[in-house]
Amino acid sequence: MKNLHLWVIGSLSIFCVTNDAAAYVKRYCEYTQVANKTPYQTYIAGRAIIAPVTQLADSDETVDLNTGYGIGIAYGLNLNNVRIEGEMKYVTGAKYTESETELDGYNYTTTEIELSNSQLALLLNMYYDLKLGDKFAMYIGGGFGFGYNQTTLTVSNADYNYEDEEDYDDYLFAYQIGVGFSYSMTQNLKFDLGYRYGDTSKTDYKATIKSHEITIGARYNF
Repeated sequence: MKNLHLWVIGSLSIFCVTNDAAAYVKRYCEYTQVANKTPYQTYIAGRAIIAPVTQLADSDETVDLNTGYGIGIAYGLNLNNVRIEGEMKYVTGAKYTESETELDGYNYTTTEIELSNSQLALLLNMYYDLKLGDKFAMYIGGGFGFGYNQTTLTVSNADYNYEDEEDYDDYLFAYQIGVGFSYSMTQNLKFDLGYRYGDTSKTDYKATIKSHEITIGARYNF
């Protein structure tokens, strides 16, 4: 009977020590996880860009081009409510067309003028996220960088079988500001809808390229 009592006491002692040790290990692991938690998250983002208005503006006039389309990709850091990212975007397809009809002798002749613009830009952006609930958030911010811009002027006349095309290439300083909303599909995946206004320094032909963009995209946090 004495041996049985000793065995029971010993078993209880081992159980208590083991239980305390397990609790200590659990608390230590939880503390370590919190202490070693990365202070930021990295993310990648992809965006479809619709530019309903692109303007070539100089001191004399402003030419409104029709809708352009593009894509953007970004890699960034999420620091609580602040995001910093590097973005590369390409927008093309913005065009302006005009026809001029003149009387040449006894015949009318029509000259077609087409102006098109495309831009590739590398930008450093910063955004501030404001939570509107568990799923929704609003963001505001902007960025700056450099872009390669190409403007193409094409003049053609089918009556005379004539066509002339000139390209104007420029490396420009560019900036953008914008606002938008995001929705969390999961803890790591977010969809967003935004608006951005962009502008550039002057081209060689003394014009700036102003743009109004709508972005539809997704971000994945690692």
